[in-house]
Amino acid sequence: MPSEFELQQRVNRAAEAKTLIESQMLTECFNKLRQNYIDKLMETDATQSDIRDKYWMAARVVDVVRDHLVTIVNDGSVARSDLEQLAREGERKKRFGLV
Repeated sequence: MPSEFELQQRVNRAAEAKTLIESQMLTECFNKLRQNYIDKLMETDATQSDIRDKYWMAARVVDVVRDHLVTIVNDGSVARSDLEQLAREGERKKRFGLV
């Protein structure tokens, strides 16, 4: 299990990522950027496969960044749970004089 310090860092990162995910401005930016790439993709014709691939990849990158933020939030939830477990174990050791 990671150290308490590492777990706390993951919890802190999760809080930052959650703030970003819940940011109306960032959500609007992600949505607009992704839609712009899709619109540009739809404007290409079948002979422009290189350009189509680039716009598709760009739209996917927006999704990947958003998914990464969600992963950080989820990781922070697990880290918080691990910290709570460590605290319970510490209390149990104190209670039985093992510390």
